[in-house]
Amino acid sequence: MNKDDILKMKAGQELDALIHTEIMGYDPSDFINRYSTSIRAVWNVVQRLFESQQEIRIRGMTWYDGGGWVVELMDVFSKKVLYSATVEVLYPDDYYNVDPCLPICQVALMNHYRIK
Repeated sequence: MNKDDILKMKAGQELDALIHTEIMGYDPSDFINRYSTSIRAVWNVVQRLFESQQEIRIRGMTWYDGGGWVVELMDVFSKKVLYSATVEVLYPDDYYNVDPCLPICQVALMNHYRIK
């Protein structure tokens, strides 16, 4: 799996299953949370990244015709962005239905696989 594969992934069961087994370390037969669509579930992924002493930056943005989220995982000294993912939307298309869940999952997978 490479960076492009991960960034092309859409929110859904395939991504949730990868997060469940690879990042969270759970058994595939256990109940799988909806990490890529639930802020409550994906916050466990954020906490897992905190446990590895890596800073994660989550920024929301708006501009005249849309908005989005940027998620960045920093190196241990918080000086360099190791991994980054974004989700953007144009007004009025689902602007209020966009959240940072998908890019958090993508950044976590890039970090897990140590993709450059």
